[in-house]
Amino acid sequence: MKQVFRTQQGIQVIDVSIPQNGETEILVKVIRSMISTGTEAKTSKSEKTTLSSKVQMHKTNLLKLKKLVLSEGVSKSYKLLKLKVNPSSNDVTMAPIGYSVSGIVVSVGKKIQNFKVGDRVACAGSGLASHAEYVSIPKNLAIILHDNVSFDQAAFTTIGSIALQGLRRANVTFGDTIVVTGLGLIGLLAVQIAKAWGLNVIAIDIDGERISLAEKLGADYAFNANLTELDSIVNNITGGFGVDAVVICAATKSDAPVNQAMRLCRRKGTVTIVGAVGMNVERDQMYLKEIDLVMSTSYGPGRYDEQYELRGVDYPIGYVKWTENRNMMEFERLLSQDKINTETLINKTFKIDDASLAFKFLSDGNLKPIGALLEYSDYVIKDLIAERTLFNSNYTKVTHSKINVGIIGTGGFMQGNHLPNLKDLEELYTIHAICDKNHVTASNLAKKYNAVYSTTDYNIILEDANNDLIIIGTRHDLHAKLAIDCLAAGKHVLVEKPVAMTLTELEALDEIVKKTDKLLTAGFNRRYSPFAVIANSVFKNRVSPLMVTYRINAGAYPLSHWIHDPVEGGGRIIGEACHFLDFINFLIDKPLKDYSFSNIPLDGKIIQANDNISLNLSYSDGSVANLVYTSVGNKLLDKERIEIFGDYKTIVIDNFTDLTAYGVKGKDLHLKKMDKGFKQELVDFANVIKGKKPISLNWDSIYMTTKTTIEIMNKILD
Repeated sequence: MKQVFRTQQGIQVIDVSIPQNGETEILVKVIRSMISTGTEAKTSKSEKTTLSSKVQMHKTNLLKLKKLVLSEGVSKSYKLLKLKVNPSSNDVTMAPIGYSVSGIVVSVGKKIQNFKVGDRVACAGSGLASHAEYVSIPKNLAIILHDNVSFDQAAFTTIGSIALQGLRRANVTFGDTIVVTGLGLIGLLAVQIAKAWGLNVIAIDIDGERISLAEKLGADYAFNANLTELDSIVNNITGGFGVDAVVICAATKSDAPVNQAMRLCRRKGTVTIVGAVGMNVERDQMYLKEIDLVMSTSYGPGRYDEQYELRGVDYPIGYVKWTENRNMMEFERLLSQDKINTETLINKTFKIDDASLAFKFLSDGNLKPIGALLEYSDYVIKDLIAERTLFNSNYTKVTHSKINVGIIGTGGFMQGNHLPNLKDLEELYTIHAICDKNHVTASNLAKKYNAVYSTTDYNIILEDANNDLIIIGTRHDLHAKLAIDCLAAGKHVLVEKPVAMTLTELEALDEIVKKTDKLLTAGFNRRYSPFAVIANSVFKNRVSPLMVTYRINAGAYPLSHWIHDPVEGGGRIIGEACHFLDFINFLIDKPLKDYSFSNIPLDGKIIQANDNISLNLSYSDGSVANLVYTSVGNKLLDKERIEIFGDYKTIVIDNFTDLTAYGVKGKDLHLKKMDKGFKQELVDFANVIKGKKPISLNWDSIYMTTKTTIEIMNKILD
């Protein structure tokens, strides 16, 4: 399908695979999408940059460059900068744009009850309701249309909801008088909504044509914002009191609109910020009148809340009546009653193939257009499953003497580690296919890494006989299920930590691992680092038991982070501490006999998550270890420190950049860059798959490590 992206080379229409809707999502064939001048199409007239801002920007860039050089080295930093300035076709960053569309439902998730195939809908969401032929939309970001509301009108729904929410935040009621400042697309919609609600509306702007248009659309009064007598005029209109509220829809770095709003407001009035404006408020007017200054966040309560937007968890109407979804419904209701004129606000309609022309049109400072629509063909693709796979036309064929890899899940970890390492190890691996729920990410990475195809359906990868190895990098709740499915399909598997989140999942995985002749390994990478190799060589023929301390200054994640979600992430003990435990098991290389632990309990203040633990381990040969994992340390301290004692020798590993050996010569190691074993892990597994060496991380070890962390978490939660 076709989708519009902002790239380093400008606005482009690119073929990508059709997204796959999840259980709580609908798949929509887009008919119209709305482009607004304010949010998406930046005008070619940039505001004057001050000398101080130029100096500050220069300093910021120098600091970024310094950090890049320190972390990546001069040579790689030069290549990255060169790529940023002049990106190749395989390294173009495709940023999806668009957030307000209308269309027809063509597929419904299993848990969707309020939509059916064939419904006409309006949809919202940046990065979701994009300028694309098909979009996958969570249920709280879509509404069903009245029969008399056209697709052209419905494409305004998201933008109209932004205007509507700005008015709600102003806390106005029937008969109040308001000022709408800034008569762009949102401002002109706000004028009409305010009139439909029975408000007295004063519209102001600096553009004469916009002022005239506001009058035609129902404003009671419309003035130039730069009019010298404006304060007096508004004072007279309101009987000397001032307006009840000012809703600022303008977009400017100037502080003038917000300070003008303070002057125009009555005592205890409200100023609502909808647009991006300067906020250097002159205190006197605000203080003397005790004016409320409030922000309006997009289209209403629920915005930026993943539970609401992505997972479909609604707010009870008795507590939050006007959510973003109910705001969308209200705006669409006004459309159905002919209270809102959208036709006047459409300067031009473009076909999706001409999207770049549409953005150029909206950026024309001379024409000063308000908005434009993109239109899409009415053709509905019949075979949605087939269209979820996009073949890379630039794919260069490679020989099958290499291991073909299918990737499932391409989050930050996968993009930062496995994908670039697989590319560097092209003598061993070929990236054959890439699967991700985000169709844009999958398509972009397939092109970047020369994969044969991208897909949003992981079953396509499992059914492909050309895939030898599957690497799983999704969020934690899918790891065990996907690993089982991959082994059942006859694929070797590298599954990132953790391999399972519950004992039930672990037992199910254990059952199939013992039945299949395919190999499974886990992302316990630190045992493959050069530091592990040295430590292992020093203590390989040891006589005494070992004593090991491993401290992880993990840093705090906000409680809203997905890793803390009991369903999706399982917590950091299961999700991350497992591979630190594996490293200790690797060093001691004896059966774990017993363990005990203490943890800092939750207090609802500083300690909000179960990720502060001291774990004591004892092994069959008398070795003991202590693993300290904490999120309450200072971030300036390095993350990891390991101390290993035995045979009157000591090894100290600092943050996987430095190793110092005491009592043994020639073993010190100091690297400029961390090496946690990610690349060597892939090298090792390739040699195992090819039969060149026995597996170094066997299933029994993975099983026991995972079982231990799950048991610990279960005991903490009991």
